[in-house]
Amino acid sequence: MSKNALTIKNLSVAVERKTVVSNLSLDIKKGEVHVLMGSNGSGKSSLTLALAGHPRYSVINGRAAILGRNILKLYPEERAKAGLFLAFQHPISVPGVPMANFLRLANSAIKNQKIPLLVFRKELAGVFKNIGLAEDFVDRDVNSGFSGGEQRRGELASLLVLEPKVALLDEIDSGLDVDGLKATAKIIENLRKKGTAFLIITHTPRLLKYLVPTKIHVMQGGNIVLSGGNTLLKTIEEKGFKNISKKSK
Repeated sequence: MSKNALTIKNLSVAVERKTVVSNLSLDIKKGEVHVLMGSNGSGKSSLTLALAGHPRYSVINGRAAILGRNILKLYPEERAKAGLFLAFQHPISVPGVPMANFLRLANSAIKNQKIPLLVFRKELAGVFKNIGLAEDFVDRDVNSGFSGGEQRRGELASLLVLEPKVALLDEIDSGLDVDGLKATAKIIENLRKKGTAFLIITHTPRLLKYLVPTKIHVMQGGNIVLSGGNTLLKTIEEKGFKNISKKSK
């Protein structure tokens, strides 16, 4: 079995014939946390959506694998069963589908666990309480009427329930207050200890005040142009994304 939880090799992606990810390669081992930063339109979200199997995003060439298994020819639900999780930048609402029902079904499909509804509801209420959501969110329809911060916490609840092998978190820190950021960092830290690999997309270093990543990458023009540790944040703050052009790994 591959030591890498996620392997991306020479991946190129297009949307409506426009290349948005260009020959990108990245390896993330089990338990590692990689942060992907960059200006708007640099290809960060396009990368995660292509990995998740969004139909608008066409893979031109390259390979992406979870624990050595190529996922690019799998349907989105098969990628999820293989261990891939995507927290969307803009989660959609699903009126008429309570959070408890949604997550119980997802848990059953992905982890092959059939937990009685009453038991699952009780466990989920505890999860919500721990991440700063009222316990009655178990009966709230998925993302319906949720604030931005509540949507992010809902995604974190899904992450905790499903315990994926690879988690792609697209601006999971958006809309969160300090307590929310600290809770998010704690959840990521706990799951990384269990072996979950993370690729976190963010525009700002707010979350990184409470989380020490394995590596930080800067993306421009559909590819990674710079990689480094926490000291890279200072470079970004001094030069900005547009002035970083030297490629280093």
